[in-house]
Amino acid sequence: IAYMTFVIAWMRDGGAGTGQVIAVWCAFGVASLLGPWLWRRPLQTWQPARMLAAAIAMLAAGTLLPLLHVGIVSLFVSAVMFGTSMWNIPGSVTNLAKRAVPKQAWGSAVATFTIVFSVGQIIGPVATGWLADMFGSLRIGLAPAVGVLAAGALIALMQRDVVYESGKGERR
Repeated sequence: IAYMTFVIAWMRDGGAGTGQVIAVWCAFGVASLLGPWLWRRPLQTWQPARMLAAAIAMLAAGTLLPLLHVGIVSLFVSAVMFGTSMWNIPGSVTNLAKRAVPKQAWGSAVATFTIVFSVGQIIGPVATGWLADMFGSLRIGLAPAVGVLAAGALIALMQRDVVYESGKGERR
């Protein structure tokens, strides 16, 4: 969320003009519309934790790219990477909940994710802005977001596949 909040300011700080900002933001929007379609097969066939790890890793890479190079090409690639991946997080978590908890607990599991996610949506941009103001650089504000995303991808990757069956959670 810090990426989406500050990408335009980041571009402006890097000298991007209004046309470039509009073009990158449009690429982001189109990518976010196409993302669920592009990821539909992995979302249906991959182990949910692996899908979650892949989507978060793509977000991390998309967030890192403009920190490495502020050029217009890297910003387009970044926007497409981030845009195509962001909507796969809720779907992956929903699939994970459906496999790991009994059907009657799906709603509360997804609600818990939504609450945790919303807290992150508040903390992320606030912390990013605070760090950017403190150090006078959006780079320093955005860099921790890459670390948080990378850590999230690693944690998701380490999850074992759990399948809830008839009152007992069996691990595969």
